[in-house]
Amino acid sequence: MKFSKLKKFATIAIVSGFIITTGNALVVSADTATSNGTATFIENTDPGTAIDPTDPDKPITGSEDTTTNIGNLKIVVRPTLEFGNTVISASNKIYWANALKVDDNHHSGTWEPRYAQVADDRGTFEGWQMTVTQKKQFTSPSNKVLEGAKITFNNGEKATTATGANNSGVTVNKTIDIVNIGPTFKYEVMDAKLNSGSGNFVARYGNEETQYLNSVTKENHHNISLLVIGGTASKEKYTTDMEWNLENTPK
Repeated sequence: MKFSKLKKFATIAIVSGFIITTGNALVVSADTATSNGTATFIENTDPGTAIDPTDPDKPITGSEDTTTNIGNLKIVVRPTLEFGNTVISASNKIYWANALKVDDNHHSGTWEPRYAQVADDRGTFEGWQMTVTQKKQFTSPSNKVLEGAKITFNNGEKATTATGANNSGVTVNKTIDIVNIGPTFKYEVMDAKLNSGSGNFVARYGNEETQYLNSVTKENHHNISLLVIGGTASKEKYTTDMEWNLENTPK
């Protein structure tokens, strides 16, 4: 008789839809819903931010080499070539450009390698090419020309925070030897192939270990040189013009 009652109770429990367990009760969801998330990116036409050539995830402020260029594909930094006071020599002599002094909260008056920086904010991964031209030979106010003088960029290195194919598709010319002067002669600085070059890319000349010879001269350590032919310089200040070009057509 007792067995029949238990059997009857079990049957009622199953029919009524209850489950008797020794643990927690089973929770059944009554309803569900989904929502969407969207993010639309547009081109950045603001002026670029100069980045540290040896620590590219950090910005630089107060650099004399920073441009004010705007647009979604722009040159943010181009190197100023300061060879300082050079002693006249009767023999051929090589002079070295000064390093870049940066005095902001991050750098606290340290010296950095001279560098060029491109910012590509188009978001199209079309690639680009950066070149440099020496428009004229070093010339003095009295129109004396430093005949045979030659600028060379040595130890070119790439710096960026980009990864993957976006990074590997960008190359930096290790040595730029400007043997021909004039607006028709362009020398490759950096090249970004198709599907690469989006973001900030630096072509630096030297690194934190070789950026200058000593703390007195502040000369680049064999990074940017000026060869002067002996007997060609007079006691004057000579200047030249360098043009840095950025085109949206990769090599």
